[in-house]
Amino acid sequence: IHDIQGTTRVSPLEGTAVTGVPGIVTGVRSSGSRGFWIQDTAPDDDPRTGEGLFVYTGSTAPTVKAGDSVLVSGKVAEYYPGTGTQSLTQITAPRVTVLSSGNALPAPVVLDARSVPGRYVPSADGGAIDALPLDPATYALDLY
Repeated sequence: IHDIQGTTRVSPLEGTAVTGVPGIVTGVRSSGSRGFWIQDTAPDDDPRTGEGLFVYTGSTAPTVKAGDSVLVSGKVAEYYPGTGTQSLTQITAPRVTVLSSGNALPAPVVLDARSVPGRYVPSADGGAIDALPLDPATYALDLY
């Protein structure tokens, strides 16, 4: 999964067919944008890469359950929600093999002021980001 997510905002494998991607199902979405989330069973130590991925099943309701160990094959795609400019990497047109069920879910990572490095935690306005000054020289999103 971390190889699919890559170290940039867009997957280096966008448009590529992938086969046998292993993961543990951590959540299922049965309506709207149907699909499920998987998490890498062998995460790397690179903080720039993601260890989770959405598997988009289209109009078909997912048949997997949280805790299923799966192998997923399909096409890597970038999904741009609404009019957004930030994409979400996903696997589309999936073929899924369930290897086992009832597996323990990976431990959640809690993000709060204690777990996020201080330089990334807004301190103004009680921690809300709405009052932070824009810094377009540093952040491209602030420029647009």
